[in-house]
Amino acid sequence: MSENAFEAAVAAVRDGANALDEAKKLYDELTDDERLGLLDGDLPFWQGLAEMMQRGYNTVPIVHGAVARLGIPGLRFSDGPRGVVMGHSTAFPVSMARGATYDVALEERIGQAIGAEVRAQDGNFFAGVCINLPRHPAWGRAQETYGEDPLLLGELGAALTRGVRTHVMACAKHFALNSMENARFQVDVTADDRTLHEVYLPHFRRVVEEGVDGIMTSYNSVNGEWAGQNPQLMTEILRDQWGFEGVTVSDFILGLRDAATSLEAGLDVEEPFQQQRAQHLRDDLESGRAAWAWVERSGVRSIATQLRFAARRSAEAPSPEVVASDAHRALAREAAGRAMVLLRNEPVGGAPVLPLNASAIARVALIGRLADLPNTGDHGSSDVRAPHVVTALEGLRAALPGVRIDTVLDDELDFAVVPAFEGTIGLKSRLLVRDREMLISGPKRGLTALAPVRLGQLKPLKIVVPGPDNIRRRNLETYFQSHGVEIEAVLEMDAMIATLEFVARSDWVTVLPSVISVNDIGRGEMTVNPLVEPELHAEFVVIQPTRRVLSTQARLFLERFEREVAHIHAVWDRAIAGPTARTAKRA
Repeated sequence: MSENAFEAAVAAVRDGANALDEAKKLYDELTDDERLGLLDGDLPFWQGLAEMMQRGYNTVPIVHGAVARLGIPGLRFSDGPRGVVMGHSTAFPVSMARGATYDVALEERIGQAIGAEVRAQDGNFFAGVCINLPRHPAWGRAQETYGEDPLLLGELGAALTRGVRTHVMACAKHFALNSMENARFQVDVTADDRTLHEVYLPHFRRVVEEGVDGIMTSYNSVNGEWAGQNPQLMTEILRDQWGFEGVTVSDFILGLRDAATSLEAGLDVEEPFQQQRAQHLRDDLESGRAAWAWVERSGVRSIATQLRFAARRSAEAPSPEVVASDAHRALAREAAGRAMVLLRNEPVGGAPVLPLNASAIARVALIGRLADLPNTGDHGSSDVRAPHVVTALEGLRAALPGVRIDTVLDDELDFAVVPAFEGTIGLKSRLLVRDREMLISGPKRGLTALAPVRLGQLKPLKIVVPGPDNIRRRNLETYFQSHGVEIEAVLEMDAMIATLEFVARSDWVTVLPSVISVNDIGRGEMTVNPLVEPELHAEFVVIQPTRRVLSTQARLFLERFEREVAHIHAVWDRAIAGPTARTAKRA
């Protein structure tokens, strides 16, 4: 099989020819449509967006500037940085965790693994070298970068670049000053030259020195011009001062605001689809707002970058078996272990808690909504669809066979306190109203008259847990059932006393109000429908761990709770006072 034009150019570069010269020869063979096609994604915008919504984000390479007639592969994009977004790849710890290792050799090994998985899935352009400096604490992508120090960002970004480039092209992002989330499409970040070059740009310069193949611009504006069409950033600094020879690409969809302006400023490729440039650039060329020389400049850069990569890579691509392989999973586990920082290891019973001794442990409490959920990072563009994720619960069960593990899959302290302490449970008030006749078990007034009982003493009782069906109700069911307490689950409700849904935000007490089933309970007002048998089933459980002193907050909370219970009794006293009663209002 004879080699195509691109392969011949690769061979020439490998033999010492200049990549720009060979790229120019290929460019000269292209039609005008093919030349313009080098400057954006290969799919029309709506088609690409529909496929992305149907298949999921970046499940296969997103291709930019492929020309099959000459064998030009184009930039075959995969997102990152916690691994390869395409397919079902290895999910490495997020970059922020890897930054905590301060280990450039480890990061380079991770880059090699990521690069291999990109190439094994037909990609050649990994846009996962995220080295932004997180200036704003609420930046949504803080987990995608390594930390707050330019030196750390630069060295770890360079290490990832070295590793990735053993297999594919590496692209760093987001250039520059991208460090806030909600306003990223509107904000103009102003910075003087000293601030730029001493704080926000040194790490980008470091990866350029390492040979990074691509630079992705950011959404925000910098000193009055959008980063995707900012000549100071892309031409004066990146190319003229630093000598960058690779390709510049925009962030997706809103990464530029004007086709001609972005091209003139030095943006080579609009990502990810045919969008603004496909719609406007030809008219801009005809009107003189854009020049074909700019098209050639960017097109040649893109082809030359691909030629350099193809000339240096090994002939054989890794097999598909490398994706999420045992070796790569072991590397991810190694990185996760290295990333953990133990701040305190307090003694219990005279010995440090960690490491856990399975032979000496009988019971462990695992608390939080992420305890049994795959959690490898956020669910944005960096999400890696790993074939399997070991959750905290699964890992503890494997590491501690035979140990009882109590779980509360909720972050709220009112639920988390239940298994975390050896506590007491007091059944405070239980109301049942049928046929306008009230039966009360437990004290009608006051929360302190009934002595607390231990959970084992509640086994014959039925506990009504809050509805509707949600994670809190399921957590309570699981906890009480594990102690042999029968559950009477109420999945739907006619109404609920909203004022009783508050809980004490502390680590020592929780109040669990059950469903209150009536026809309508408003704010201080209750209406009884005479055509429906009125029924109120209100049950309140106070869980209070032993050996704790009540704080002022706790005492005030219980006092408020007691007033609310008294109010319910008063409302129902009035509601059932006579057969013609319709409404009871708070006095």
